[in-house]
Amino acid sequence: MKYMVLAAIGTIADVMPIVDENRIIVSNGIELLKKKISDNNELKAGVYTLLNKYNVDNAQDIAFKIVPMLNASRKTSDKKPE
Repeated sequence: MKYMVLAAIGTIADVMPIVDENRIIVSNGIELLKKKISDNNELKAGVYTLLNKYNVDNAQDIAFKIVPMLNASRKTSDKKPE
């Protein structure tokens, strides 16, 4: 339960089929997100702040509002200095 919201975001970000276990992970993660439940203070401070700022409360919001930001930060950190 501690990282269920992150697992849901990761499942959505990886464009995994939302069936079987993945459906359970995403569904439970989004329910916890809506209830703002987390045992992890860092998760609350970081992820919940970001999700609240962009009014994220479903898988589509995560896919189109949050995932592009996560991918952009990865792409900029992959660039090698010239």
